Amino acid sequence: MRSRYTAFAVGELAWLARTHDPATLEAFDAEDVRQWNAGNRWISLTILGTEAGLEADDAGRVRFEARFKRADGEHSLREDSAFRRVDGRWVYVDGESLPD
Repeated sequence: MRSRYTAFAVGELAWLARTHDPATLEAFDAEDVRQWNAGNRWISLTILGTEAGLEADDAGRVRFEARFKRADGEHSLREDSAFRRVDGRWVYVDGESLPD
């Protein structure tokens, strides 16, 4: 989760693709992500909670809030994200927006 936040912060779209679940990678559109992320200045990442995702687990969830600034002000992205282990490494499956 933290590495994906950092990838957004530095614009490393290749890392976002590499850490995306191969089964749902078709939903990842690097150009859309690049355009959405352009002009964002990432401020902070707060982990709100986790479910499973430990060394013995094959799946887990992370609830987080990521704060960022754009020209029109400060915003937050709140999500409940699903991850799973593929070939020994954690990958992002999908996420559901959380209410503010």
